[in-house]
Amino acid sequence: MNSHQIRTAAVAILLLSGSAIVSGGLVNGGDKKEQRRAKSPAGKFVAPGQVLNVVKTVPALSGDGVVVTHIFEDFSVEIGGRRASPEADSLSATVRSTLAAHDKPVHIRQILEGHVDVQPGVEAVVLLQSCGKTTLVPLPKNGKEFRAEVVGAVESGPDYLATICILLQRASRDHEVSGLLVVDSLELTIVEAPEARK
Repeated sequence: MNSHQIRTAAVAILLLSGSAIVSGGLVNGGDKKEQRRAKSPAGKFVAPGQVLNVVKTVPALSGDGVVVTHIFEDFSVEIGGRRASPEADSLSATVRSTLAAHDKPVHIRQILEGHVDVQPGVEAVVLLQSCGKTTLVPLPKNGKEFRAEVVGAVESGPDYLATICILLQRASRDHEVSGLLVVDSLELTIVEAPEARK
């Protein structure tokens, strides 16, 4: 069993037992009060959902319906390192996770994790479209993991729906210049509304 399979199994066990915690702890040393789950959420997930296109995912739902985790399989783009390499490559995944019927906005913390390794002359972009907003995910310069947190609200009625787009493009004319961009997981946690935290 490789490291990716071990991680997938571990997350699935934690979530199905209802005792999962947010992977990676706090973001940038944030306030613990700001990072906690909702004590009385306005809604909950009733199914982890699915990816609606070619990218595959291993979804998991916590026992209390508060956390959904999607671990992606081969959600990546790569260019360079060979003569016939394309100048650019892109891929997208659309995720739907089912919410229980709700007549109030449901606030969701979205944590996107992956890694990027690009040489000079290659640009990498990750976009997250969800909860009515488009977020440009900040990426490290080279060979590092990234972890981005975005909080949004699903208005009364619909399910959670998000599209993640990843892109690499090479400005250099040197075909040996290469880049790799990978999205590993998307974690969704229902949290308290901002006004409830004050």
